[in-house]
Amino acid sequence: MGGEALFTIAAALGAAAFLYLVYRCWEASTRPYALPTLVFSVGAGLWSGYGTPLHSYYIFFLVGFLLGAVIFGLHAAIIKTLIAKVE
Repeated sequence: MGGEALFTIAAALGAAAFLYLVYRCWEASTRPYALPTLVFSVGAGLWSGYGTPLHSYYIFFLVGFLLGAVIFGLHAAIIKTLIAKVE
């Protein structure tokens, strides 16, 4: 068991990130940052799984979603920090 274990861990973290972003979308104070992050992360997951066989599509989707959630989450955090400094 080698690199595929990391793929499984990344897919589990992607599922956890999905649930976390859905939870943050319910709160009015974090919705403007969490909702675009969720939407663009789903897009990254769909793009990551595009062209893969159906039996492994979900794991590719979750890994792509995790990468999108990290990148777009950092982007949202930077925007939130910059807005707080201006106000």
